[in-house]
Amino acid sequence: MIVLSTLPDIVKIGVALLLIVGAVIDLRTHRIPNALTFGGALAGLLVNLGLSRDAGLLTSTTGWLVGVLLLAIPFMMRGIGGGDVKLLAAAGAWGGPLFALYAVFFGALAGSVVAVGFLVARGEVGLAIRPIVRIVRWRLALALTGVVSESQTRILVPKGAAQTVSPMKTYFPFGPALAIGGLITLFLR
Repeated sequence: MIVLSTLPDIVKIGVALLLIVGAVIDLRTHRIPNALTFGGALAGLLVNLGLSRDAGLLTSTTGWLVGVLLLAIPFMMRGIGGGDVKLLAAAGAWGGPLFALYAVFFGALAGSVVAVGFLVARGEVGLAIRPIVRIVRWRLALALTGVVSESQTRILVPKGAAQTVSPMKTYFPFGPALAIGGLITLFLR
């Protein structure tokens, strides 16, 4: 099985191009096309198969599978789109399972920084944390006054707290964060 430190140059170039193109398309259209993700996965499989035969086939298929599994739960919770899952899977088909793991790790870090930057730039940091502060303050006050037991404070929600929570109105593309994570993974080896 190919490990990160021994990725051939053609694999590094292929996965970098795949991620960069996917990020650019995601930024422009808010979608990552199946032709790119499935075509990219097939190309990664063929390149790895040509380079290492059975080991390449194993690297590519396990990389694809790990890419899907790593983002399956965020996808099912509607935190990310299907294109993001398929982009990571295609990158995994190129770089293998360890590459997919590191790419999603560094991508999540990059995405967090960008998301906080969006909140700061839009002046919405207070809006994002206000519901949490209200619930914590309410539960603390109830626990200190002894009006309600600690077990009851876990169930109760302050009146009006549900109205303060609203979904973000801004679409946040995860494709660019995955691309950053993948590129960081390639440069760190």
